[in-house]
Amino acid sequence: LERSAAENVERAFVRRGRGEDATGTGTRFEFAPAGVALREIERDEVSSLHEGYERHLRRYVTVRKLLPELRGETALEELFWSQARGGAGLQHEHLQAIYSIDTARRWVILEPFDHSLAERLKKGPLPPAEVQTVVEQALRGLAYLHSRGQIHGGLHPATLLMNKDNQLKLTRTPGLDPKSELRLPPGGGRYLAPELL
Repeated sequence: LERSAAENVERAFVRRGRGEDATGTGTRFEFAPAGVALREIERDEVSSLHEGYERHLRRYVTVRKLLPELRGETALEELFWSQARGGAGLQHEHLQAIYSIDTARRWVILEPFDHSLAERLKKGPLPPAEVQTVVEQALRGLAYLHSRGQIHGGLHPATLLMNKDNQLKLTRTPGLDPKSELRLPPGGGRYLAPELL
């Protein structure tokens, strides 16, 4: 039964244009006890990002999981949870919504997305009208964050997500305090804000 359910979910993902996972490993779905089918699509130094399907609620989700080897690493766990806490009270049409948090499993369950701007750019440059739409939506999301005293701190094509309706969503970040010292983000050299140069 579990295998049949996993195959049905996998077929649904393929219909949505997500045939292989982004890691290129061909990872099959992992069925978690919470009734969520998961497939890893990327990872960073703190967490892994998964495309998921909540069977009980019949909805697609994105799940960010703390890497198992980091459990007990206080500073990195705090970074992971600060991302969730920093964004929990922020609601805007151009911010990726947080659906729920599972502290026992160390999961943050987020609004799903279809592709990132980085994935889209692999197919070639955007037409001018699409560039304008992306920039306008990103600026509206950033203006909202700034109005709430937050700085995104990691803006680049991989953190600009598009849903199936081509609506842009900014990924969730730790929610940097503008009064604190701004440090160089890892791997962000091509997309630095002018004040960090």
